[in-house]
This record gives sequence, structure tokens and C-alpha cells, in this order.
Amino acid sequence: MKKSLAIVVAGAAAGLMSLAACSGGQSTGSGSGSSQSGAPRQGGTATFAWLPNSVPNYIFPMNSSTYYSVQNMEQFQKLMFRPLYMYGVNGQPVVSTNASLAYAPTFNDAKHTVTVKLRDYKWSNGESVTAKNVVFWQHLVTAEKNNWGGYVGGLYPDNITSVHIDNAHQVTFTLNANYNHTWFWYNELTYITPLPMAWDKTSDGATPGSGGCTNDVSRCAAVYKYLASQAKNLQTYASNPLWQVVNGPWKLKSFQSNGNATFVPNSKYSGPDKPHLAEFKTLAFTSTDAEVNELRSGSSISVGYLPATANVSKSASGAASNPMSSSYNLVPWYWWGIDYLQPNYNNPKVGPLFKQLYIRQALQHVVDQPSVIKGALKGFGSPTNGPVPLEPKNPYASSYERSNPYPFSVSAAETLLKSHGWSVVPDGKTTCTTAGSGPGQCGPGIAKGTALTFNLMYADYGPAYDQSMNLFRSNASKAGIAVNVQKAPFNTVIGDTVRCKPTDSNCSWQLSEYGGWALRPYPTVGQLFSTATSDGGWNDPKIDGLIAAATRGNSNAALTAYQDYLAKQVPLIWQPLPVQQLTEIVKGLNGVTPLNPMLTLTPENWYFTK
Repeated sequence: MKKSLAIVVAGAAAGLMSLAACSGGQSTGSGSGSSQSGAPRQGGTATFAWLPNSVPNYIFPMNSSTYYSVQNMEQFQKLMFRPLYMYGVNGQPVVSTNASLAYAPTFNDAKHTVTVKLRDYKWSNGESVTAKNVVFWQHLVTAEKNNWGGYVGGLYPDNITSVHIDNAHQVTFTLNANYNHTWFWYNELTYITPLPMAWDKTSDGATPGSGGCTNDVSRCAAVYKYLASQAKNLQTYASNPLWQVVNGPWKLKSFQSNGNATFVPNSKYSGPDKPHLAEFKTLAFTSTDAEVNELRSGSSISVGYLPATANVSKSASGAASNPMSSSYNLVPWYWWGIDYLQPNYNNPKVGPLFKQLYIRQALQHVVDQPSVIKGALKGFGSPTNGPVPLEPKNPYASSYERSNPYPFSVSAAETLLKSHGWSVVPDGKTTCTTAGSGPGQCGPGIAKGTALTFNLMYADYGPAYDQSMNLFRSNASKAGIAVNVQKAPFNTVIGDTVRCKPTDSNCSWQLSEYGGWALRPYPTVGQLFSTATSDGGWNDPKIDGLIAAATRGNSNAALTAYQDYLAKQVPLIWQPLPVQQLTEIVKGLNGVTPLNPMLTLTPENWYFTK
């Protein structure tokens, strides 16, 4: 599952880091596209610039891991096909019941059920959005879960044992256990995207519903095969009748495989956030230079981004300088994620080193997050101190995590090593001199004379990542820890960062940085830390129990215990999180901010003033 989620992050990180420390997030006080006053006027065209090589290429909302990306899911499909629940409210990673197809769910723990009541929405063909549309999706994802990029064994859809249509506008799911209500609502039910009856078929000329998937899970395979094959024909996205049946605020008028697309309002859209614009267009660019040249001309881009060469920084007051200030307002785009180095606990050479808490603590102490944010990221980033993001501001991060348990300190790292049997040689070869598993000794599996040396591979996201990784190498060296850094293409890094056994031929990787993790709204990330799924081979029964408690019970204390334990144990070496991009919003265009931390695009809220 890491790989499909990491692909989502890669779109963000590559977009940012290819801009070489030119990153983005919420408003920093420099002005935003919503700063203008005046009543909204109907009409006008607004445009959005894609990052180079980061364009949508799949329209069917049940994305396989190949297509499981921000561009496909959050910035393309959701414009047309709404999930049960939309997330992102006022820049916060929470569900918006106002913009969702359904009311808040009702849980019955005594019966292990959750009931969802639909609002009165219509499909663009005039049919109502009903419980059958929900069941269609549920049957399809259950039958084809291995072809869905969001699938993690034991989680959705495995944790739903049955679905029942109560009436045309209400469904009840029976669960295999009781779960934390917020977690299940925010992280599981938000996957569900009701599908129109027009899609329940197996060929172009077939009657809607004839595929039988809505009524029988066993008949879903053929329906999935048909829909997936249709979705691979990008040239027909705007003409294929399948994709013209939408329940979102937009319909596709034209689409090119390079990412250029035109959307028009769906006249049958039932939501409260009906579009003000007459058209919304997305624009593709072959390079950042091409985009910035167009941005400088001020002629066609409404919402774009700054290039690597932009002279941008954030002042102590939080204001950002803006070289495009005559025409645009600058708004950094913070996203809901964490960044880290992934250790390989099963590597036969350095695995025993990583298993020692004091070594992980020492590695964390030599990560100078403030300097990376101020220097490489030019002020546009946020620290990662644990498994819950600190930015955007949210109700989840604990006081312990916010306190930064392991602040930058080379001397603290040295002290930890010396007190555990190491002969520390700054900028030289540090070795274990007191082997053993007792107090003051190096630890189990670490022989006398073992050198404290690691190989770190990181994704080639541009100069900012180079600066960050080289600063880490330099600071580690000052504490006597040798880190050999090597960059490689993202696909190489993510492909090499695999769960392995010490005897496996693919277990040679030691420390990896592939760009971080995009979180679901409720910030538990069992995939990264559970014994069963950790790619690095992290094995800790206590965290398995804490993950279960945070996802099964309804106590806020469980989430706090989960994150505090991980922040203290540092199973990952936390790194500063770059912002998604530095967004430029043309003056006069309103409703763009606050930017959604889940990276969802909502141009139905954009408008020009009268």
C-alpha cells in the first residue's frame, strides 16, 4: 500500500522539488485570491496550470495503483464524480458534510452497523443518486479490491461484511467489529464513490443495469473489465456517454491526453456549491519554464505556480515575497502529510543498528529541520515530529509531538552514542568498543569494531532535496555518524524500498527517502508502523495494540497515546515536509483560498466579482 500512496505524494513532492525549494501551502499573510471584495458574478473562465508531467490520465473513480494519484482523484475525477463525503473545510483536514452527498453517518455499536442517509442529489441524466448507486460501488470494490489502489488487507472493504438498502436514500453497512467513529467516517467511508446505473453494463450497447453488479457481487468482474478498458481511452473522455453521467458540479467538455481540458457546469448539480464560472480549464506545460513564461505574460493562467528560479522567501512575520505581485497573489499550499527517512530494520548489516532506540534518537538529533525549512525550503515547509502533521493547524497533533522531543543537537547525538559503548570520532570512523546487550553497551547483534555507517538513497526531486540530504550527511558526520547519500529517480527509490528478509537479495537497501506520505483525514497510518505491513520491517507489538486502540475505540486519548509513542520511538527519522507548491492566484479571482490540505481542487467555489 505504501507504493500506491507514495505515488500520490510523489506527484506533490516532485512538483515541489522540481521547483527546487519553491513550495506552497495556506495563506501566509501575503494576500490571497479571496482578498477582493464584491459580490460574485456569474460567468467567466478560470484556468489551472498542471505541474509538468503531472496530469490526469484516468477518469474511472476506482483507480488501480497505476492511476492512484492526486491529479486523477483529487483534481480531476472529483469535479465530476462526488464521493459520499468530501473533505477539506477552511483549510482543515476534516469532512465537509455541507458539500457531501450524505449526512453524517449514524453508528450502532451494539449491532456493529453504520447507517448513511443520502441527500437529494441528481445525476446529470436526471436520475436520483440512490442507495443502489452506493451498493454498486460497494459490490464492485469488494469484487475487485486487488485492482483498487486504496486496498490494504483487513481495512476497507474487508471491514464491511454486508451492505443493506434500507430505502432509496439510505444504506446500512454491517462491520466486522466496532471502530472509532471519526476514523471510520473520515478514512473509510470517504473512499465510497456512488456509481451511476448507466455504468452497470459490460458493453457499449448494453442496457444500463444489465451488468448485474449492483445486485450480485459475482457479476462485477465483467463490469469492472469493461469500465477499466473504457477509461484507458483518453481521447474519448469528453465524448463517451459513460463519462457524461455525473453528479458533481462539472461536466467534461473537452479533454486532451496532455492534460488540457475544459469543464462546464453540470446544470443538474444538486449541491450547495454550484459553479459561478462559465468554464473551468486545466492547462498542461512541458516544463516549469514554459509555465512561468505564460504566468509572466498574465494572459492565460488564473491559478499557477512559481518556478525554481523565483526569488521568493518568507519573512519572520510570515509574509512571502512575490515576483508576480503586479498580477497575482502568492499563497503557499500546505498539504496533509509527513516526511521521513525509512530505515530497513531487516538489512543484515545495519538492521541491528536501527533496532537500537538510542541510534534512532541520535539520527533524529542530527536532522536540522529549522535550517532546512529556512534555507532549502526558503521558509515554506513545516517540521515533522511524529506521525501526525503539525501543519496545517489541526485538532489531532498532541502537545508532546508539538514539543519536538528530539531537537537538533549534534552534542546530544554524540552523548547518546558515547553512553552506549561507541568510540565517537567526529568526521571520522566511529566504532563500537563495548559490545553486548547490557547498560552502556552497543546492543544485541552489534559486534565490537562495527562502524556506524549508513547508505541513504533519496528521490531526485531537485536542489532542495540535495541541500536537505547533504546537510543531514554533514551534521551526522559531526556526530561521528557516516551517511553515504545517493540520489536516484523516484521510481528506483520506491521500487527498492521493499519489505524483505535479511537473506533476500533485495534487502540491501539501508535508509530511504522517497518523498513522504499523504495521510487520510484522520491521522492514523497503520500501514507504516504495524508489524504486518511496515516496509522497513518495524516490529513492535505495542504499536500494533496502539493502532488498534486508536482505530477501534472512540477515546481521543488513544490517538494521543499512538502518536506520542511513535514520536518517542522514532521508527522513522522525521524530516521537514515541503509545501505542495507556491500557488499564484490572479487578482480578481476569489474563492480559491483557503487551499485544501487534501489537495482537492474545487473550482466550483471560484468566482470573479461584479
